[in-house]
Amino acid sequence: MDFGENELSQEITPIFKERASQIPIDAIGLPTRARNVLISLGAKNSYEAVQLTLSELSESTGVGVKTVSETRSAVYKFINEVALASDEKMKLYIDPREEFLSSTNGNLVEAFPAIVELYLSKKKSSNIKRDTDVLKKRFGLSGNRKYTLEDLGAFYDVTRERIRQVEAKSIKELRLVLIDELKRCTWKLSHKIYKAYASFLESLKEYEWLILKEDIEHVFADKFGDKLSEVYLELFMEVSGYTKLPKNIIGFRGEISEAWCVTEKYEKHEIESVFQALDHIYDRADSLPVFDLIVGAKRKSGKKSNISNDSIKIALSATKDIEFQEDHILVKFSRLRSASDKAFRVLESSGKPMHFSKIAQEINFLSKSTIYSDLIKETNLKNQLVADKRFVPIGKSGEWALAYWNNVTNITIMQAIENVLHSEGKPLKFTEIKLAVEKIRPDASLNSLKVYLSDQSIFSRVGRGEYALSAWRLQPAEKSKKSESISVSDFNESIKAVISIKNPVELSELIRAVSISTGLSEVSVRQRICTTKALQITQENGRRNKIVHCKDTEKLSSKFEERPLLLNQVQQEIRSILFEKPNIPMKKGDLFKLVTKNVECIRPTFYQYLERMSDIQKFKEGNNFYAVYMHNEDVEKIEIDITKYTTCSKTISLLGRPLSFLTIDNVDIALFELGLIFETSIKDYLKNKNESGLLNINSKDIAKLVNMIDCVVREGIVTKGHHLNTLREERNNRAHGKTPSIQERKDLFNKAHYIADLFVKYICFFRDNG
Repeated sequence: MDFGENELSQEITPIFKERASQIPIDAIGLPTRARNVLISLGAKNSYEAVQLTLSELSESTGVGVKTVSETRSAVYKFINEVALASDEKMKLYIDPREEFLSSTNGNLVEAFPAIVELYLSKKKSSNIKRDTDVLKKRFGLSGNRKYTLEDLGAFYDVTRERIRQVEAKSIKELRLVLIDELKRCTWKLSHKIYKAYASFLESLKEYEWLILKEDIEHVFADKFGDKLSEVYLELFMEVSGYTKLPKNIIGFRGEISEAWCVTEKYEKHEIESVFQALDHIYDRADSLPVFDLIVGAKRKSGKKSNISNDSIKIALSATKDIEFQEDHILVKFSRLRSASDKAFRVLESSGKPMHFSKIAQEINFLSKSTIYSDLIKETNLKNQLVADKRFVPIGKSGEWALAYWNNVTNITIMQAIENVLHSEGKPLKFTEIKLAVEKIRPDASLNSLKVYLSDQSIFSRVGRGEYALSAWRLQPAEKSKKSESISVSDFNESIKAVISIKNPVELSELIRAVSISTGLSEVSVRQRICTTKALQITQENGRRNKIVHCKDTEKLSSKFEERPLLLNQVQQEIRSILFEKPNIPMKKGDLFKLVTKNVECIRPTFYQYLERMSDIQKFKEGNNFYAVYMHNEDVEKIEIDITKYTTCSKTISLLGRPLSFLTIDNVDIALFELGLIFETSIKDYLKNKNESGLLNINSKDIAKLVNMIDCVVREGIVTKGHHLNTLREERNNRAHGKTPSIQERKDLFNKAHYIADLFVKYICFFRDNG
């Protein structure tokens, strides 16, 4: 049926005009030739196409009568359908494409992985399988690992450039899908996704040309309540117009955080130039103003560089090794290049001189928390401090300061004292010297000053607490007479004399009485009374003075209070350690550590007491100092005097058999039997004490020898627990070890005098006291 222009014009109403203006031309169903002509005439929508059909189509070149007739029929039908169309029908007219992912409600975190799969499933390509595989393998999707362009090119027998083109096309089309601009696409996404994506892109623009991964995740979390999966994040950023920065750049020693750069502004050479210009910050251990850094970076990059200040600041924010302190930057401690740089940071943070051992300790402590640093040795650190002009030593103390500090002087404490006395030109009180020296050497301790002032070749005491230079030749002060030494027994007798009259007694009253009777100062008396174990010192409520009470005055006798000298304790401990391993050298440092586990002693005192021991040989080998107990038994049979430990005939008889085997041929049997008796004796002792109610032990305490030893040490029965453990090891060696060879018997025989004597001592103790 043919329709004239007038008939069609009468069908066009205002409602049709409004509706048709929103409908694309293709919804009319025009012949192809007519569609193309109308578009060339400028038609942008259905309404304009209808108007041009009525006014210009019939006069257009190349359009026949049949085409005009078919076009007018289609237009007439379209006008009637639009006039009667429901709202749902109108939506299909306006956009007839199938809609997907409306259930995601615009949440890109949930929608993007589905969008990628939807795009790949709907993609039309002659090489769809290859294109899909390239995208998935380039970005590690669907469980694939990431592959390079070269890898995929080799697999598909094409160039890397062809693979790059395939990848770039997929990324471009995904971007068009997200902004609803992909041509000839027969499907669409929910309008909420388009809106959410546009909003997301606006948020990214707030971060200049470079954005860190944590910032991207923050935007995702802020808008969608979660972050996008790691697998899809890189693809999403590429689709959104961003290129990922490399983690490492040649010429830049730092590590770059995971970040993306706007692809339009991503110039590899410029990006590298920015970071390379920043590399000089790793040559500094101190903080640097951002202004100075930018100036230095621009100078390093050259006059032709167009690096902006903002580019440098943004690049700094992507560097993992930099810390910001307001308008200054600082290389993180773990990334400082040398021990001297780390020492500089430690000293600068401390603000005062430190001993090189303390500096090394702090550096190593901080280095334990990072994978970048190895522990440094004190010798290595000291060598670097000596060679580095940034540091100055403080005298001979081993302490170091920073050269730019103005409040420290590189002189010894003794030189500082001399300078103080020279500048005053007269004798000074100790407190005056102390205050003056502190200004020169703040680290000078009270004890150091006392030690140096006692050097009579340089200083002389000319009055009470007053010192001068010996070169002045002033009359030295008379030495005060030292009070005579009072033994523990005599001191305790003085206490007993007072306690026997009044018990309890006030502490102040006891101090005065003992001071008068012994001639000691009240300070000395107070100290000795407070350390006397037989006395109990308490302070009763409502009373100002402390009260001294003695429950058993017999405990004040010397046999209870006399303590072995530290010299004897240290030397006894040294012997007990070295006698266990005769003829085996031990480093003095290791020996000191073992001794101080049981005897409190400072290192200089230990070395002094060790040097006095004639039965212990000392020698040096290389840089190490050793001590050894040399002993070779030259008797056929070792004799042990049991009577010095017990008078019990049963015990003497019991030990007679194993002690008779103390020969080089039977020494292992002797020690085996002694070990067996030792284990039985300690076990019987614990059982008897438990049955009598003196000890509360359980079955576990007597199950094994190691448990028995732990029990007697825990209960305070034996204080030398390491002696018992030595005997336990020997017992186990003899009970479970192999039959010793001839040489092993000789070595065993050389130490048997000590081990056997130790076995006898403790066997007698447990049997006599059980």
